[in-house]
This record gives sequence, structure tokens and C-alpha cells, in this order.
Amino acid sequence: HLFYAAAQLSIEVDYLRLLQALTQRHSLLRAYFYTGVDPQNDRQRGFLAWLSRNGYRVVSKPLTTSPEGGRRTNLQVEMAVDMLWLADYCHTITLLSGDGALAYAAERLTRQGTRVELVGLLSMTSDTLVELADTYTDLADLQTAIQKRSSKSGSASGKSQGSAGKVASSKSDADNSGAHESVSTQSEKSQTPE
Repeated sequence: HLFYAAAQLSIEVDYLRLLQALTQRHSLLRAYFYTGVDPQNDRQRGFLAWLSRNGYRVVSKPLTTSPEGGRRTNLQVEMAVDMLWLADYCHTITLLSGDGALAYAAERLTRQGTRVELVGLLSMTSDTLVELADTYTDLADLQTAIQKRSSKSGSASGKSQGSAGKVASSKSDADNSGAHESVSTQSEKSQTPE
């Protein structure tokens, strides 16, 4: 979602600024970045390592090739399981995704009293997911806050490297057919998961 949303907004995402924007009203417990991985893509591996060193827990699966030749991965199950598990440890889950397949998990969270804050580009976000969330923020409204500032350092905080598939999470100069990025963040309760 994030890769395509950033392309539609014509921006490069600064992932440190993204994390700050998503957690400005909360104490961060965890930030997850879900992505499909091309094991042959060194730039992507470097980018994901950078994310891991800068506050994100990266959850990945290898990209698969569809019969039509597109490359994709599906991480909705991993996202849903992580959200439901972490709900025992936090009051709020911020989900950056537009995937309607996550609607049931979002509904479950709200029924058990966990606040769900949804962030996505409206034109790419499931109406059902928007309706189920406690709050919705259009990614276009965060554009200035999350956009990479021009820098001479060329840090990985901007454009994703390789063919990312999901934040999170969520990305690449390479083939991104089916890329699915999402970030989910959680604000802390009294206990911390292992």
C-alpha cells in the first residue's frame, strides 16, 4: 500500500519521519514493516537491514511469481495475527494499509476494546476498513510530514530499495507487482510482549 500510495503522491517516504508521524500522540511499543522479499536483491536487503536498525521489526516472506508473471506476496495473515496478539499489550494499534482483508481483524480489535487508527490513501483504502477503524487519516494529509527531505547523505530513510512487498508497512525501483507494505504501531499498556 505505502509504495503505491507514495508513487501516487509523487513522494519518497522518509521512514523515520513516517514513524514519528504515526506515533506522535502515543508511546511506541512496536513498529512492524511487512514486505515481500527478493532474495537476489542486495539493495532491498540493505534497506530492510536499515529499517531493522532504525526502529522497525521487519516481517517478510519471499516474493512469488504469479502465472501472469507478476511478483507478489501475501502477508495479511501475519499482520492480523500480530495485531491480535499485540492487542493484549497496547491500547491503540495504528495500521497503515488499505487492504480490506484486514477488516475482520480490525473489527475484532475494536470489539475487544483496542483502538484502531487507520492510515491510508483514500483512493486505495477499503471502505469497510475505514468504517471499522476508530479514526482514519488520509496519507495525503501526512505527505509533508513523511516526505523525504533532500539530503546529500543518500540515507535509506527515503526510497525503499529492491522489490518490497508490503509497510508497513510496506518501496522499490524494481518490479513491485503486488507490493504490499504496511506499518502497524502500538501504544503501550503496562506489560510488554517478548
